[in-house]
Amino acid sequence: MSAWNNIYETFNPVAFTIFIPIHWYGIMYVLALLTALYIGKYFIKKDNLDFKGKEIDAYFIYVEIGVILGARLGYILFYDTQTLYYLSHPWQIFNPFVNGEFVGIRGMSYHGAVLGFLISTYMYSKKYKIEFGKIMDLVAISVPLAFVFGRIGNFLNQELIGRETDVPWGILVDGMLRHPSQLYEAVLEGFGVFIVV
Repeated sequence: MSAWNNIYETFNPVAFTIFIPIHWYGIMYVLALLTALYIGKYFIKKDNLDFKGKEIDAYFIYVEIGVILGARLGYILFYDTQTLYYLSHPWQIFNPFVNGEFVGIRGMSYHGAVLGFLISTYMYSKKYKIEFGKIMDLVAISVPLAFVFGRIGNFLNQELIGRETDVPWGILVDGMLRHPSQLYEAVLEGFGVFIVV
């Protein structure tokens, strides 16, 4: 077995600590959001699209809030085994402390993030009177490369593991080689879709 096959045995999902642990997944989340923003700004300028800089910055704030709220709420409603606890203690949904100790916020749902994104985009389009379809056209060319960082974040967070395999580049998880499906998706969802669009 190579070091690659055993990467999860030695890899630390915490990148560094500054008062609190900063995880690679969180860094990838931020890089994904910033990538989408800057690609959007690039195409607005390159293709002379009818968006102003302040409009796209405001949209970014809407989307960032919508994605994070949607991802967290989606996880709690659809995947968390303690949904009833959170419904009776809603302040705990975003509370990164347990008994005074920082533990972070665990659990984000891609499906919830998409729903939060769509709702925040709709709200933005109504408030700023910009056609929803026009915004979605810009999103279609801005988001695919952001998926690269999202899926790399999944890989570094050691989640969304692929099926068992015997290929030489498989990753050892619980004693079995598995496909690094997150990296396949980074290439196909990210670079592949970006090239096609």
